[in-house]
Amino acid sequence: MSCAKHSYPDKRAAISARKIVLRTRGRHSRPMDLRPYFCEECRAWHLTKQLSLPAFLQVS
Repeated sequence: MSCAKHSYPDKRAAISARKIVLRTRGRHSRPMDLRPYFCEECRAWHLTKQLSLPAFLQVS
């Protein structure tokens, strides 16, 4: 399966893309929290702009 999001083959590629986005975007237009995550649906890596919650605040 494949989802419609832009995917990266591995975590290293996703981190490299993250660095490029943060370096090239202006100070006010870059996302506050841009992080890579593994997608179980398509078995690839993506970047998300959603804020990550500390472990003690996450709902199980």
